[in-house]
Amino acid sequence: MKQLSILTLLALCAFTSCKHHGHGSTDGHGESFISIDSANKMLGSYLGSLDTANDSNLHSLIIDANDLRDYLNSEEGLSVSHMKIMFAHKLSYINAGKGNIPCGYKNNGLTVILAGYNSDNNYIYFGGKIMNMAHPCPMDCPQSGTASSDLLERK
Repeated sequence: MKQLSILTLLALCAFTSCKHHGHGSTDGHGESFISIDSANKMLGSYLGSLDTANDSNLHSLIIDANDLRDYLNSEEGLSVSHMKIMFAHKLSYINAGKGNIPCGYKNNGLTVILAGYNSDNNYIYFGGKIMNMAHPCPMDCPQSGTASSDLLERK
């Protein structure tokens, strides 16, 4: 039940975030960028809500920046004005006979799909495809440097 209510909250946050356009900031980015302290407070709250005895829950998902850069710098991608991040089951999870079965926050079942869309609110595809392959952490996390932490650290 706790997982369902947290997922409902995440979905609500995602929905209300879609309605916000970030106007009114003096730096021109609205609320697109927040302080490291605020981000760590948000991250810490999420991490604190996880069952600490279970290290298979997702802490983060890692996206290849070169793939994202290729997408956004492509002819199609130049018209992308926003990125939609959608929760999805991994194909391996579905193909193992678990389609439509909740996986909670498990790193073996949950991923995200990224889809850019333009100012007319239409999806923009990259050669007829969309971004996948977010790497789950813990499982496929950096092992050194500040990115190996679940919180944001300064070098």
